[in-house]
Amino acid sequence: MTVNRRSRRMDGVMAMISSLLFCLSIPVLSAAKAEPRPQDSPHAVVEDPAYALARFLNSEERAHQLWEHLLKVMPTVLRQDPSIAHYLVDYPELADQVMVEIQPIMIREYQAALPGLWSRIATVYRANLSAEEARQMLSHFSSPAKVKLTRELIRRIDLAHVMQGATDTLDPRRAQEAVAQAYPLALATLSSAERAEVSTFDASPLADKSAKLIGPIQAERAAWRHELLAALRPTVEQMADRLAKQQVTQ
Repeated sequence: MTVNRRSRRMDGVMAMISSLLFCLSIPVLSAAKAEPRPQDSPHAVVEDPAYALARFLNSEERAHQLWEHLLKVMPTVLRQDPSIAHYLVDYPELADQVMVEIQPIMIREYQAALPGLWSRIATVYRANLSAEEARQMLSHFSSPAKVKLTRELIRRIDLAHVMQGATDTLDPRRAQEAVAQAYPLALATLSSAERAEVSTFDASPLADKSAKLIGPIQAERAAWRHELLAALRPTVEQMADRLAKQQVTQ
């Protein structure tokens, strides 16, 4: 394989991984399934509320839920993304191969890097929320109603919309739009009591305050994502070379 073809293949793989990280960073705003409520933890009294909130809203469990969703739809979504489709003209099998090969790498490296993301986002919370406000948000987002809403929300996010040109722009507004579109559908799955609980918080001043932090938090997500991509590149280069050799022998 020539240097140019190897470089093009590498660019295609990195574009796909960038897209995967973009989707895993969608601000869904809760853990994906019920976990022990933070206030019941023996560490809850001493843990920094801002860090606890950042950790809960960006948990390993939420990433696993999103990853399961990505595995089902991502090959198709990648083929529809104009910024990636041109790579697949030369390598039509690349999307499926990347999803298979990158899964253990992504799970391992993504989870190892999560504490760095929690620290970044906690800095934003500390600068804009009081400790009591952080505790109130944590209590709301860890409630059974909100956890259920998030689970349903993840299932309904239109990743094709999120991914449209994502590798070119990594525009967080696209992810926010997808969440906003899926929100009413997810809310409709709740009971009337659950909807009332969620709606009460959504109408509160604290919810407005939280919404204003989306921009700064997304900026921290983007910086963290770029650092993770750089760290992943040597491993991805080895993976791409292995895939290239497999293609030659087939």
